Amino acid sequence: MPSEYIIALNDDTAAANVSNIAAALARVYGGTVKHSWPYLKAFSVHGMPEAAAIALSNDPNVLYVQENGEAQLFDNSLTAWGLDRITHLTYPLGTVIDPVTATDGNPYISPNDGSGVNIYMIDSGIKVSHHQFLNADGSSRASIAADTTGGDGTDCTGHGTLTASIAGGYSLYSTETSYGVARGVTLRSVKAISGGSGCSSYTDDDIINGMYWVRDNAVKPAVANISLGCGTGPGTWNRMCNTVADLLTASGVTLVAAAGNDGMSLTNDPVTPATAETVITVGATATNDVISQSNYGPRLDVFAPGNYVPGASICVRDHTYPPADPSNPTPCVSPTQPSDSDYRITAGTSVSAPHVAGAVAVYLHDHPSGTASLPKIIRQVIRSNANICPYDVGTCVRVKNIPADGSDTPKRLAFSSSLATPANPIDNQRFFVWQQYADFKPGGNSEPDESGLDFWTRNITGPCSGANKDNNIAGVNYNDSCTRDWRNNTSLAFWVNKHPELFPSSPPYGLTSGNNSQFVKLCYSIYLNFDNADVNDPSGFNYWLGVLNGYGDPASQTGVLVLIDQFLNSTGPGIPPGPTGYRVRFGAS
Repeated sequence: MPSEYIIALNDDTAAANVSNIAAALARVYGGTVKHSWPYLKAFSVHGMPEAAAIALSNDPNVLYVQENGEAQLFDNSLTAWGLDRITHLTYPLGTVIDPVTATDGNPYISPNDGSGVNIYMIDSGIKVSHHQFLNADGSSRASIAADTTGGDGTDCTGHGTLTASIAGGYSLYSTETSYGVARGVTLRSVKAISGGSGCSSYTDDDIINGMYWVRDNAVKPAVANISLGCGTGPGTWNRMCNTVADLLTASGVTLVAAAGNDGMSLTNDPVTPATAETVITVGATATNDVISQSNYGPRLDVFAPGNYVPGASICVRDHTYPPADPSNPTPCVSPTQPSDSDYRITAGTSVSAPHVAGAVAVYLHDHPSGTASLPKIIRQVIRSNANICPYDVGTCVRVKNIPADGSDTPKRLAFSSSLATPANPIDNQRFFVWQQYADFKPGGNSEPDESGLDFWTRNITGPCSGANKDNNIAGVNYNDSCTRDWRNNTSLAFWVNKHPELFPSSPPYGLTSGNNSQFVKLCYSIYLNFDNADVNDPSGFNYWLGVLNGYGDPASQTGVLVLIDQFLNSTGPGIPPGPTGYRVRFGAS
């Protein structure tokens, strides 16, 4: 944007001084302060000449100056489907999709409705009177929480109303289709793109301000969705946009971001905030599970439906089929003809992201607080529970047609039905397997590929008759003495792979001579993130070494499995100076 800039102050700037420093710098270099963000140690200005911005970048108080970009809405009007895919990951998708309504005949079944959870839609606003958001008494589950652009929160583009309806829409009118994943959530609009008087322009600092507002004001449990991107197009990048996204998740609010629709690898097209380190980044697929104009690459977390997806419209639409313009299948009859009941069909990662935001709300309904509700845990839950199939099904859905330069793209499709996970997510078998990769990093990999995740999950559920292997949901969330034993054996396999120096070259995998003490030290390090236990927790260390020595020196495989079992199932705060238990890392004991 001409004459508009985002300014980052030095890292050692006190948050309390940011507003005063911003005002002082504006007086010296020109321009008017537009937004000030104390905890980001940054601010934005407008009306500043380019030469002044260059001079400002050399001021000793300033870390960097970046031109304020024109932000993007991440939706395209292309092709289509619905909620069926995120609850059924085996073929076929369901009955034939109706081209007029973009729906099929399969019922939508969710573990819960997400009630008690807040979804903050950082977008263009929400039309709170739309039928998708109304309660039986006429009140609305949607509200205008903030308009960080200085307006009244009105959605003049319809983009925010659309995405909100996909995350949490539900119509009580029998003749209307419901579009939401989490149909009992509270939707809170944070309007972060003003569009000016003509609804046609969007700026990076308004989007940054929207995320910053949620960071400061969110009521938890909460998830935020942002189907927007800072920057003017492919190849642009806004450092501050990613910084504030990570700041938002650090506050305890999971952020779901659209990957963008440039059809490029995020490695080469670093869309922000989609490339922020801690957000859940979502790509788009079509009904045949082919990637759909979506960005891709290793930074992408999951794919979700993003082609020909229906959702709430703020205007009366023309639903003639086939449409006169396939790129805009449901155009407004007239922008001045508003509607509280109509729908539109569109495509892009804008509509993929709210599918996942809704799934996060479903999870948070059962895990509203504590460690299990933290964004880093939720991100692992979403990623590890993608692509689940029944034990004996060989046609599990995978994302197809990823370009050659995206061979390292995770082929994960979001799945919501398993998110009635146990109180502690480590009791979900796929989450557990994922954590073994995170803890042991076999071959340097801190997360599994899909074949590895499937193989080791089935290594746990397969031998156990109680884990209903024909029911993917029950199977991955089932726990008994059998699955406990196979979790121990699975973890032992990771031990042998990571630390072959401790074990013989073939089973049984007891320890080799002189390694009992080292094995106990590594149990502390790997499972409890507690190093040098012999020095830092000598009492606890000697206790566990005594347990292991009871199975011989070197310890037998039985002794190794006993110690693995005790560490994997350790609970509570620990006895100072010892560490907290393994299970406490992920949720309540």
